[in-house]
Amino acid sequence: MDDNSKGLKIKVPTQKVVETKDRLFIDNFNLSFVAEDSVRLKYLSKDIVEVSLTFYAQSYEFKEIDEL
Repeated sequence: MDDNSKGLKIKVPTQKVVETKDRLFIDNFNLSFVAEDSVRLKYLSKDIVEVSLTFYAQSYEFKEIDEL
């Protein structure tokens, strides 16, 4: 676990985010329909970046278990 500047305990994530002029990728997956100018970054430590963004979806569903 890694300590950030606020003393929170956060495991070091494995996701890698790449933003280009026209696209945003999470672990090489193109995330379509990201709202323009919605990507915000907050550097918590040398190994952790908090990435916030808005994207549009056709639908949303919450499931209690991890099955698609």
